Amino acid sequence: MLRSTLRPLVPALALLTLTLAACGQSTPTTTGSEPVLSSTQASVTLRLPAPQSLGAQYINQSKTTRLNVSIDGSPATRYTLGSATAPCANGFCTVTLLNLSPGRHTFTFGTYGMRPSDSSTVLISQGSLTATLLAGQANTFPLTLTPVNTTLALSSAVKQYDAASNTFGNYVKFTTFAGRSLPAYYDIQGGDSVGDVISSVVCGDTGTAITNISDPTHPNRFRVEVQTPGSHTLSVQAGTTCTATGAALVTQTVKATTLTSTAGLPVTGSGLNQATIGAGPDNSVAVLSDGTVRTLGGNPFGNLGNGTTGGQSASPAKVTGLDTAVGVAAGSSHLLALLSDGTVRSWGLNTSGQLGNGTTTNSNVPVTVMGLRDVVGISSGASHSLALLADGTVRTWGNNVSGQLGNGTYTASSVPVAVSGLSNVAAVAGGGGNGTALLADGTVRAWGANRSGQLGNGSTTDNSNVPVPVTGLSTVTGLSVGDLHILAVLADGSVYDWGYNGYGQLGNGAITKSTVPVLVSGLGNVANVAAGTLHSLALLKDGTGRSWGYNLNGQLGDTTTTNRSRPVVVSGLRNATSMAGGAGNHSLALGQDGTVSGWGDGYGGKLGSSASAIRDNRNSSPVTVTGLSSVAQPAP
Repeated sequence: MLRSTLRPLVPALALLTLTLAACGQSTPTTTGSEPVLSSTQASVTLRLPAPQSLGAQYINQSKTTRLNVSIDGSPATRYTLGSATAPCANGFCTVTLLNLSPGRHTFTFGTYGMRPSDSSTVLISQGSLTATLLAGQANTFPLTLTPVNTTLALSSAVKQYDAASNTFGNYVKFTTFAGRSLPAYYDIQGGDSVGDVISSVVCGDTGTAITNISDPTHPNRFRVEVQTPGSHTLSVQAGTTCTATGAALVTQTVKATTLTSTAGLPVTGSGLNQATIGAGPDNSVAVLSDGTVRTLGGNPFGNLGNGTTGGQSASPAKVTGLDTAVGVAAGSSHLLALLSDGTVRSWGLNTSGQLGNGTTTNSNVPVTVMGLRDVVGISSGASHSLALLADGTVRTWGNNVSGQLGNGTYTASSVPVAVSGLSNVAAVAGGGGNGTALLADGTVRAWGANRSGQLGNGSTTDNSNVPVPVTGLSTVTGLSVGDLHILAVLADGSVYDWGYNGYGQLGNGAITKSTVPVLVSGLGNVANVAAGTLHSLALLKDGTGRSWGYNLNGQLGDTTTTNRSRPVVVSGLRNATSMAGGAGNHSLALGQDGTVSGWGDGYGGKLGSSASAIRDNRNSSPVTVTGLSSVAQPAP
């Protein structure tokens, strides 16, 4: 492959006479002079950057030692760079081939060097050019060779969990709205045969927007946004720019979707930003596969959303007016639903404006959250709410006494406000008096209350009304927030948490709070996490569950009411696809068959009527939540 645009040509360097068996006989020439040619001969001078820090893409910056040249398939001749036959000066090395016969010839090249790990000689880059030579003509060609890649891969910073294969893999599914999608960061991994980073670029087809955001820590990082529905192809090309004819070194297929409901089956995007079951202190809530929503439990503020107030229900109540829901969230006494058109509905308690409709009046039927569109993810705290937009920004509304709205104030808002300084967000989670955001680079930001170290930045001194970085996390795939503690699952299947730990909810064998993330003991192969008020849950890739923390009401599901500071097995749980702990003292799990199991506090009927009486608050192992079936599965 011949390219002549990467580096400018320099004045001709001193040329040497070389004797080659191919293409004719050699004619001596004086060092430093132009080659002397007969009327039946031609010459070729090959010019390539010297092995130093020139940043050329096709030659290793420090380890290239020789150039091999073959003419028309002849055995290759070796030239040691810097030798008399391949002198280097002015930033270039040159090799001159004399006594070539006129006509069309193909030249094949390869640069070689020493691999540091085993001191073996390896091919670093290669290429070829074909040219027609004229009699009596001296030709000069600048070389562009393609690097020899090893273990080249395109890897997303945030991984998506694929339930079918039980693995975390590249971010491949984007939710799009109005020509925007959540951003994803991709890194080009691998290098040349001697281990150095190759200059390369991520390219996309029409309908993708790609920005080079490389820095010294991430030398080959690119921001990707998908702008139109359907499948798209990302490719890696050598060099610094994408070209229509550039060879793809590696490709990655991604898919853009919209939150539309087809044949009654919700189709969602990344799966990071929506849940189809939720648990609050008074209620359980679920989205069915037909897009309708069901609620169980107490109804003091219209929590059931069915137009009534007061009482309680151990049978699932249909929420009024919702038939295109794709996700739900439960706060302390208010609930949210994300609809397939990217808008949000809310109902229940509203004394702090957590319904987001511009009032502080409770509502026993869903109301529209004002000014929100293109929403792809929702979550809720005790008395505030969060929404993630397709452009990677976040909106919040409701109580703000601890700065949980993240907008730089401590003033409550009954309409959505923008969280300060947040962009490139991949997922959000709220709980208690906090909000968190998972960024596209796999790091986490937190804001709000901090008396127990919930900000995860090593302090408990002050609440924060703007997002701050959580210490030491860089490969996060999912988040969940409890009342005073926060959980994060990493791409390697481990779990870290931080904050209050009075009941062992950090799972590290202690009951002392931590202001920075700590590793949960003995836990691996985790697909997702969920935080209750004072307890924690983990869904393993095999569909079983683990739990730890506060257990007075049996919310750990291990058949006891004993608190645990390390994970225990949730008794009898099999084939689960998601879990919820929410702001309550009960836990929920969605099964592959669309049914829901629950355990813990069943007061008010939130675990269903057949398995627990209205006032039974001790279910220490999973029971089937009566009447809930055909619950929608979260998308992978």
